[in-house]
Amino acid sequence: MSRLLFSRGAWPTAHVCELLASAHFSGLPGVNLTEVTRGECSPALHPALIGSGSGSMAEVVALSAVTAALRPQSILEFGTHDGFSGWHLWANSQAQILTLDLPRAARPFLPKDPRVRCLEVDTRQWEPAPGERFDLCFIDAGHDESCVRNDSEKAFRCLRPGGTILWHDAVWRRYDFAVNRYLHELRASGKDVRLLRTGFYDYCALAILQTKPEQG
Repeated sequence: MSRLLFSRGAWPTAHVCELLASAHFSGLPGVNLTEVTRGECSPALHPALIGSGSGSMAEVVALSAVTAALRPQSILEFGTHDGFSGWHLWANSQAQILTLDLPRAARPFLPKDPRVRCLEVDTRQWEPAPGERFDLCFIDAGHDESCVRNDSEKAFRCLRPGGTILWHDAVWRRYDFAVNRYLHELRASGKDVRLLRTGFYDYCALAILQTKPEQG
């Protein structure tokens, strides 16, 4: 690896190797994307293929495929950024979507559609409305410990039984692996959080938790 790092033009390759290693050594058990989707969907993908904050191609495909397979009626997104992930949540469902983000100049990918509502707010200051419930929550706002804990706890509070939570950057090294450490806490408490696997050479740092529906 050290020889690769100091080779001319080798930084992109070394970075990919680093990302793949971070996923491999994340300490989270994996689940194949096909097990979650049961092969029942052909996800819609934006022609641009990737946005500035959306992660890898594998992550975009996985987010889209999971959304299409689960057919949620309501979606909550923490962290809109340029709206690229929001576009895929919108294009792969008929859901009502609430996306939360700090004020920013532009969200070029976010659909201008009555099904999509963008609320400009720090997620730490936001509270779900009484009785508000979501089938799918996608957590991709602040990645320090306070933010990921805040967003996750609020997602759990307003998640409908049988709903699904997805975390982005589940193996990201910045902020001292805060997302990863929090997900390990959830596993230690008995929650079956798993890392989505798309392919041996694909970098996918999406973690998933599927809850059980109410009995009776």
